[in-house]
Amino acid sequence: MQNIENSNYFPEVTDYIKYPDPNQNAPFNKATHPSDKPIITKHIFAVDSRQRDYSFYSKANNYNISIPDRYRNVTGIELKAAMLPRTEYNVNSVNKYLDYSIGDYFRMISYNNDIIRNNGKPVDPGTYNLTIESPKNPGTQAVIEVLIDINNRIENYTIITAGAGYLHSNLPTVSLFDFKEFNVTIGIQYISELREGQYVIGGNPQFLNNSDKNNYQSWTPSKLVSELEATMSYGILKDTKYCYSRKPWTTLNSSATPIDIENFTEDYPLLFNSRIMSQYPIIDTFNSTSSTNDVPDNYDTNSCKFNRLYFTNTLILRTESSPSSGQLEGTSTFSDSNGFEYTILKYDLIPSSDNYILYCKLENPLKKISGNYWKGLEPGTLGNFSANLAHWEFLFATGMNYVINSASLIGFNKRNYFNPINNNSIIVNESTLIPKGLSYSTENDYYLFGDPEYIVLSFRPKYGGSALMGINDRVDSCNNSNIDRVFACLIYDTVQPAVLQDVSSGKSISTLNSISDKNNNLNTFVETSNSGSEVLVGNTGNQNVSDSKTPGMLKAMKGSDFDRKIVEFPQPVAQIYKLNIRFTKFSRGAIGSDEELYNFHGKEHLLLFEITCGDLLTGKRS
Repeated sequence: MQNIENSNYFPEVTDYIKYPDPNQNAPFNKATHPSDKPIITKHIFAVDSRQRDYSFYSKANNYNISIPDRYRNVTGIELKAAMLPRTEYNVNSVNKYLDYSIGDYFRMISYNNDIIRNNGKPVDPGTYNLTIESPKNPGTQAVIEVLIDINNRIENYTIITAGAGYLHSNLPTVSLFDFKEFNVTIGIQYISELREGQYVIGGNPQFLNNSDKNNYQSWTPSKLVSELEATMSYGILKDTKYCYSRKPWTTLNSSATPIDIENFTEDYPLLFNSRIMSQYPIIDTFNSTSSTNDVPDNYDTNSCKFNRLYFTNTLILRTESSPSSGQLEGTSTFSDSNGFEYTILKYDLIPSSDNYILYCKLENPLKKISGNYWKGLEPGTLGNFSANLAHWEFLFATGMNYVINSASLIGFNKRNYFNPINNNSIIVNESTLIPKGLSYSTENDYYLFGDPEYIVLSFRPKYGGSALMGINDRVDSCNNSNIDRVFACLIYDTVQPAVLQDVSSGKSISTLNSISDKNNNLNTFVETSNSGSEVLVGNTGNQNVSDSKTPGMLKAMKGSDFDRKIVEFPQPVAQIYKLNIRFTKFSRGAIGSDEELYNFHGKEHLLLFEITCGDLLTGKRS
């Protein structure tokens, strides 16, 4: 008040309530009694997955666990540490998909049933041609006709000419006067799934015979390289036996004299050809006959790109005239100009034409004709019709499984690949390594251990029969992942999974580094059973793993390595006595699927939580 008097200032009546008043406000010297202070207690609670009830929860990815102490007035829960094994295979549900398309023609269109207008006025009934604009100059312009009914709406459409040279990954725009709401389908999109497992890259087919040291043609690579061929062909043919039961001729009994390799029927090329290449010089740019000799990339290089994967469609054709009905039904064969014979396994009709996409099988694949093995199908006249290799694209950016495809795993960038190289055959020791076809080469090395792994932790405490709202409302993300509104996201570095890496191939013939007789004579080897399955014989070990690069060792990640994984409750939770622990994968999985639980493959884990309570008696046994 002295300061107020000296300043000649007289406060308003309402100002007095701002100062201490024993009747209305707490005095300056009042201290909080100890009994009135909030009781803040912190407790460390360990969740060992081995403590769960195995009769109800056989797996450690989703289980309930009881809390022996009753934690009352819970104001916060924080994950302090997490010791988790990395157990997912390097090919699993979040990186096993391949999206690709076959064909460069109009297959269909769809549209909304709106009134068609021209400069705002309804269009008269009749027949009209659609306007088609493509970002790429097509080889043949498509012609599509629509019928407008008396209600000024599209009644139906007819593809007069399906066209050629269009891209599935960069669709043309279609319009009719003011109406532009057309959805276009170019070619046919296919989805292939790699079988989940722990892969090593494998290698190319084996040409050299250990017994007689002669070179023979083979079409069957090994391990992941073989799986890529098989799954892409199966995505089209849906023929398990044809795509997955191949064996290389090296499985013939070495004691048989002579080895009848030419009549071996289980070693044959599939629709797609996959090979691993080390490029020196850079194969995808080197061209000794190029007229642009001022481009440095057209000459040999002084460096090498290792571990590039090549994908070639060797037996997929687009016809320019109609085959006979017997050929389409697979009851007869046709021949190319070199005398090699083919059978049609499947076909797709190109709309409003007698042209087809043909998926073919090479007959007698290990025989020489005119002194040569098959080098790929020569486009042109094939029997009674003419055909060329069918256009195809990898859809790593716009395919249905763009989030969870295999692009990074095998060395592609996550973009669409729509401009294949029309390569000639690559011959090694008089045998065909890569047949003539339309090819894509990976831009990066394959990386089977490179991707980080994400696990989502969420839990739902149960108390008094009511659900605890908001406990997982912590992490924000987009809706094409499982991480949105979860409690915690746990991240692994590039670490070795706690799963089988590789076994010795021992006495079997090595496929990546040709033949190593020293390794082949060791006691651990793989034999083929009567059913065609590979069976490990002898001791396992690392005697012959030249095609397997050992990754880094497991690095345990703690919760404190990242941001604080804590949830706080503005209104304390009365009590918590049971937790439901769930571990899900970051990505949702295939289109249409819901969250997917992480697969620990039988391994256990440990979680440490700090539970904050505002109750003096919390943690006491009831």
